[in-house]
Amino acid sequence: MKKVLSVFSALLSLCLLAMPAFAADNDPEIFSFKVVYVGEADRPSTPAPSHRDEDSPVFSVEESPESPAVSESPEAPASPIPEEDKQPDWISGYLRTPGGFEYPEIDAEAFADEIFRLANEERVKASLPEVEREDVSPVTVIRAQELSELFSHTRPNGEGYMSLMDEYGIQYRWAGENGAKVPATSGPSGMMNGWMNSEGHRNNILNPRHTGLEISVYQVGQMVYCSQMFVY
Repeated sequence: MKKVLSVFSALLSLCLLAMPAFAADNDPEIFSFKVVYVGEADRPSTPAPSHRDEDSPVFSVEESPESPAVSESPEAPASPIPEEDKQPDWISGYLRTPGGFEYPEIDAEAFADEIFRLANEERVKASLPEVEREDVSPVTVIRAQELSELFSHTRPNGEGYMSLMDEYGIQYRWAGENGAKVPATSGPSGMMNGWMNSEGHRNNILNPRHTGLEISVYQVGQMVYCSQMFVY
């Protein structure tokens, strides 16, 4: 797994981020986006059973009637898996493209949990109070899915993303959205690095006025889409 992730770590440069959008007192929205091709994905095939060379010797041991049976020694306890080799919680399995490229199938909830943890980690580094985790509403769930259709702060129906806040009666004085799409191999850290290396997105994450954060993620093939909504 580590080999696959390292080979495609260059895909981090493909992290395509929507410019952060803000909504307060009818301020205009600012956005830019690019489009990348996303291939079809299928399930990995079942691995072939192990094969023994027919010429390999096969040994059998017969117990002598005069000799007492030798008891098997207890198996040694398994060595703990090094922390760096453990599979991240946000990976639920692996998928494979028709061309044979293997990539993670994400656990959306665990992926969002890690994004939230990393966001607060950055705020603590900046001596800012942590934001509270907002309950996931239809707003970010729908926005994450919409970003896979149109990577923009404008919704596929032509309305601004804040129309969802009004539609579901969410009260706010200020709200800002960070949108992102990254290869699944990049993971939450790759997504967060992309935001932190973009001034506008970093300002959203480190805005001292923000008190709450809602996150939803959505996977389509090899790409993971995320709507990160800050409010106060």
